[in-house]
Amino acid sequence: MITPHPRFSFHTQGDGKDTFLNDIEEHRVLVNGYYYWVIRINPEDAQSRNIKMHDLVKVHNDRGAVLCAAKVTSRIIPGTIHGYESCAVYDPIGAPGNSVDRGGCLNQLTPPRSQLKKGHSMASSSSMVEVELWDEKSSGEITRGSESYEMAAE
Repeated sequence: MITPHPRFSFHTQGDGKDTFLNDIEEHRVLVNGYYYWVIRINPEDAQSRNIKMHDLVKVHNDRGAVLCAAKVTSRIIPGTIHGYESCAVYDPIGAPGNSVDRGGCLNQLTPPRSQLKKGHSMASSSSMVEVELWDEKSSGEITRGSESYEMAAE
């Protein structure tokens, strides 16, 4: 998963505040009365997972899980998904920290440790994840891994 800076909002400015940004389909997509963050996926990857345009998908790893609206596009290479970071909404469907987020907070899937021993930087632009069609009957509970918060190697 790659998560560059957002294209339509300045970090979190305007996002999740019922602004004109909700009208930009590349930013958020209205599904069943809720504006979901967009995740872009290659048609080959989408087909192998039975994912279609604007289906709700669970993007997850051992750090957490996020619901997004799928945008099937050949602008993304197979094996990669793309979603902008800096979502302003954290909206867990159950207990915070122990359930799937439907607000679009992809940063929770990235490593928590700093990249530098003597500086502040984070590895927020890429992460290994899995994507699957969301089962609406799911409880939404997740089990997080026990990742270390140590600094990067010297």
